[in-house]
Amino acid sequence: GLSHLDADQGEIEAFCELYSQVQRTKNADFDKGMRQIRKSYKSMIKHVRIYTDGGARGNPGPAGSGAVIKFLHEDGTEGEILAALHAYVGETTNNQAEYQAIVMGLTRAKELEVEHVELYMDSELAAKQLKGEYRVKNPELAKRFLEVRNLMCAFKHVRIQHIPRERNKEADALVNAAIDEHLRLS
Repeated sequence: GLSHLDADQGEIEAFCELYSQVQRTKNADFDKGMRQIRKSYKSMIKHVRIYTDGGARGNPGPAGSGAVIKFLHEDGTEGEILAALHAYVGETTNNQAEYQAIVMGLTRAKELEVEHVELYMDSELAAKQLKGEYRVKNPELAKRFLEVRNLMCAFKHVRIQHIPRERNKEADALVNAAIDEHLRLS
């Protein structure tokens, strides 16, 4: 069921009733109904944790970005994966790929209309730059930094956390998948 979402029983019952109506309808209103359901579901997702990673083979070299967005319960425990994203980002540096992963994750969180984001990354440089502890000296990285800061304005609260690589295995796997898929296709 949907009881794990940040919603009261009335919202959940209304959501389930709407879903049942759409299932029964199966006509021209189906798409409209599904849009309503997605909007309803999104309104219940308030807190997420986003794991991001980026990497380049060669630095610079073929690079990929990955982001995993997980539902976050009020007690801080993680729920299901809401999105697992990866992209080949061209021949670039590790740092560029890291920032592109953050942009990708925050963009999806914005689409989900969440309010509170915990951003977890194993890049100490990106974490410290985003917290204002380090300056951004590279002009190309500064563009990505500003893009991230602008995206952060879409949320009520964003917490940035540097984590060890061992705690970022899912996002790391997506980075490698993005690079491997590109290399296989080229």
